[in-house]
Amino acid sequence: MNDPGQFFFVACQGGSENVCKSQMQSARPDARLAFSRPGFLTYKVESPNPLPEDLQLKNAFVRTAGVCLQRVDGKSIDELASSFWEAVKDQRWRQLHVWSRLPELAGGKPGSGSSRGPAVEPALAALTGNRPPEIAAVSINGVAAPGERVLNCILVDDGQWWVGVHRAAATPTRWPGGVPPFQPPEQMISRAYLKMREALAWSQMPIASGDICFEIGSSPGGAAQALLEAGLQVIGVDPAEMDERVMQHESFSHIRKRGRDVKRRDFAAAKWLVVDSNVAPEQTLDTVRDIVTHDSVRIRGMLLTLKFPKWSAAGALDDYLARIREWGFQHVKPRQLAYNRQEVCVAAFKNRSMRRFAGGQRKKH
Repeated sequence: MNDPGQFFFVACQGGSENVCKSQMQSARPDARLAFSRPGFLTYKVESPNPLPEDLQLKNAFVRTAGVCLQRVDGKSIDELASSFWEAVKDQRWRQLHVWSRLPELAGGKPGSGSSRGPAVEPALAALTGNRPPEIAAVSINGVAAPGERVLNCILVDDGQWWVGVHRAAATPTRWPGGVPPFQPPEQMISRAYLKMREALAWSQMPIASGDICFEIGSSPGGAAQALLEAGLQVIGVDPAEMDERVMQHESFSHIRKRGRDVKRRDFAAAKWLVVDSNVAPEQTLDTVRDIVTHDSVRIRGMLLTLKFPKWSAAGALDDYLARIREWGFQHVKPRQLAYNRQEVCVAAFKNRSMRRFAGGQRKKH
């Protein structure tokens, strides 16, 4: 690479590259697309000043990002590992994150092609085996502390790794590859559990034990399982049956109706609203609007999943966010979670004090 520090990398879901590129044109009109592979994009910026390591990209489809330092090539994984350590010998960092451009996620794959690409475990073994003794104490694939300088070893193709760096800030930038490092429980009800755990960790929704949360689209109960673990009183709304393990929980109750059929006054005691229904975004937002704008309802924050039947529909995302702000939610932020599929999670809070996207965690995940 001829211009060190003038390229940056972006990781996104496999399949969402085009919509990610479209948003990048608005977020960084000065950046020109360079090298790309499914789930991994690089951009070149013509500027005399080095790119900041804490890149702030206003793009819902970016899982993680950083400054490109170099590409390393090798005929074997040990050769790649040796070349990597040689390439970073003059760098200073606190964490090393090793990740694949198309990650294999615990508990289920998030989207098309997620099982392809180099496996992380052999790379970790090679990097550990070839690690120079003077950096033996460096943490690999841990959760970075806010402000730490993180070196990235990105497994892009067989025989090709990329080296990048970023400064940890918001919660997902602290995770290797922007993927939450938790494992599913042995008795996970559905992969919605993983989506909800990630949504809570990313959004930093300031829930407290005993708070009442309505969940629309709750069957079979994976998300409710995560919400109950967080200490919430959960009222699940869904005409379908719930898993018995959730039904037997003392803090769960079930309303066997569609969200639009529940009386609005029944939401009066709720602080939080979670919606993940298998319908178009317009229908989800119509249901939510009728709830949160009712005089008796005092919802403080929401986690909404907006599903796109086609990726072209994601072009309306900014319009959807504007609608949510019209209901009095001042702080609205979207993100395609690592565990999302063809969908986006939107976190919305009414008060500035609830907005914790850029800061510390209530508890570690």
